[in-house]
Amino acid sequence: MSASNNVTTASAPAAVRNILIGCNEIYLAKAIKVLLGNFCEITERSRFDEFVRDACTGGFDLVILYSNCLSPPPLCAGGLFENSVFATKTIKSSTKVPIIAMTSMPEWRESLLAAGADVCLNTPFEAPEFRDAVLRCLNSVSAIGLST
Repeated sequence: MSASNNVTTASAPAAVRNILIGCNEIYLAKAIKVLLGNFCEITERSRFDEFVRDACTGGFDLVILYSNCLSPPPLCAGGLFENSVFATKTIKSSTKVPIIAMTSMPEWRESLLAAGADVCLNTPFEAPEFRDAVLRCLNSVSAIGLST
């Protein structure tokens, strides 16, 4: 049974939204662009430091962190897990922007959510599950009054 069976469908936001993706996997980034369609302007960063810097600077309606596919330099001592948690906490402490964390490590889920991720998707995921998570986050941005 797919996890997407329990997902409610959300409608697309009216305005074009700015999304920052932290991922150096070119095919995943392309797939995300296809799934999101034309209502998004997408900025990609492939390094932890650039991704966190840009996410904290603002101007994005949503950030998507796929830390399994981000390049060094590391943000803190430790491996991908510690850097993922650190990145999520740093972004959440600087801005109200929703964060979708994606990971191929199911055991990271609770820690990423506790660090401030609004949604944590295990990879691989179903396209409807991903699209609905993005739409729910973008619609919550509209509800709390964040703008680009």
